Amino acid sequence: MKNLLLICKFFPVEGGVSSATILFVKDLIKNGFKVHLLTNSFESEDGFKQIYDNDDYQEVLGFVSEGYSNKNLTIHKLDSKNRITHIPNSPIYAERLFGKGIEIIKNNKINLIFGWYYQPNGFVSSMLGNYFNIPVIINNAGSDLGRLSKNENLFHSYKWMIDNATYIISRDLTYNVLVEKFGKEIESKLVFPKGKRKIASVFNPNVEKINFNKILRLSLERYKESTFYEPYNEKLIKLNDKKLNTDLLVIGMYGKCGETKGSWDVVKALQQLTQKNVDFQFVYIMPSFGRVAKAFLKFVFTHTEILDKIWILPPIPYLNIPKFVKLCDIVLCLERDFPIGFHNVSIPFEVLSVGTCLCVSEESIKNSSIKKHLLDGINSLIIKDPKNIYNLSFKIEEAISSMNLKEIGMRGYEVSQYFNKYLIDTDPLIGVIR
Repeated sequence: MKNLLLICKFFPVEGGVSSATILFVKDLIKNGFKVHLLTNSFESEDGFKQIYDNDDYQEVLGFVSEGYSNKNLTIHKLDSKNRITHIPNSPIYAERLFGKGIEIIKNNKINLIFGWYYQPNGFVSSMLGNYFNIPVIINNAGSDLGRLSKNENLFHSYKWMIDNATYIISRDLTYNVLVEKFGKEIESKLVFPKGKRKIASVFNPNVEKINFNKILRLSLERYKESTFYEPYNEKLIKLNDKKLNTDLLVIGMYGKCGETKGSWDVVKALQQLTQKNVDFQFVYIMPSFGRVAKAFLKFVFTHTEILDKIWILPPIPYLNIPKFVKLCDIVLCLERDFPIGFHNVSIPFEVLSVGTCLCVSEESIKNSSIKKHLLDGINSLIIKDPKNIYNLSFKIEEAISSMNLKEIGMRGYEVSQYFNKYLIDTDPLIGVIR
């Protein structure tokens, strides 16, 4: 059995990378690997830390090790018991991960180190591989290449990381960026996963609806305890301290908050719908950076007409996302003017796979193979530009009044199933590391 040290984002951090690593770990265990997973995810700031209880945590562990021994997965967390302070203060993630990694490698026969997300996991992986002479594979996230490596200091760190890694994961969309940024000499290190993994089986039309009362309870607990949302804690508690009407239409949205994610555009559109006396409920699962969260909440609470119709909740576990999508009649994905051009959004395919009506911006699907198969008003609602608030609100209002959302959702599901035939059962990264 091959022992692998995986340094990555994982539960309970929100995001595409931590969701992908859940599936990656599941496939590693299924293919005979013993995984030592090292993560700082449990120390995430509340803006990106999912609300969960022990049942949710056990659900994740059961999902990744289903049918296999739990002994094949060991999760190593950083020591958070003893508060560390220094001047100027920081979480000291790289050094702490490096120290924990040394401990893991000394106590276990590690054959391979895999770092996912340059900051700080890939960098720490290269340091450990260099220190112990163990092969290292590094996989990037979009922000590594699109944003972080533009910083001069980080660029030189990442260049050292790549120079000292054994292999670097590349894809068609990132190849040119990698070579232009780090030099043509890295081409010999680049490896290309073949194929794309199927979406997790939990995304299906038969999934149960989320226990909304439970996530409301966990949300209120978060808002009562967290300093992250100050000075809006009391307003958030009041906003979310109401029941969802199961007989009334639910518009949902999940994913990072931001202007380029359409968050502000949606609020403006909901205001217009309210002024037209359109009945709806809006639930936003809102991961966010602190500065963005405060700006958005300030904006939301100035729109007093919509406050009795909306809920704004913290991130929820990945395995609860399909249950949330099932709760909704429409799910919005309205990315626009996003600065990372090679970014690929997973939300549209997730929504389609559950059979809920997808309302999506053209930009959100521009890098997706499903783009040519989505037809406005037939199997999805397509928004050319979410900044056109009149058009956005009109499109939603038109869909609500037509009452054919379920039909649109199920035709969207058929699109997802067509593409599922061409996807593979196992993460293609497994083929790279074998």
